[in-house]
Amino acid sequence: TVDESDESMMVATPTGDRCVLADDVLVLFLIENDEGGLDVIKGTFDDLDTGLVIVAFGVEDIGGCFDANFIVTQGPMKPSTDPQE
Repeated sequence: TVDESDESMMVATPTGDRCVLADDVLVLFLIENDEGGLDVIKGTFDDLDTGLVIVAFGVEDIGGCFDANFIVTQGPMKPSTDPQE
């Protein structure tokens, strides 16, 4: 689950659910293109949606959460709620 209010999420792992902090994270989305290849799109934490499979890179936080610096996911970005887009 993604908690946009404090930029954290709970991630299901083989060893149980894990808290991931993502306040200053770079997110890369790998999106399949029409030619069958992958395009890389730079995103932010706000573009992540519940249900995506992620790979997070970072360090253990003192509070027991994983502090992610970089996240890669293959899947769609969350649809924008901005009426300007």
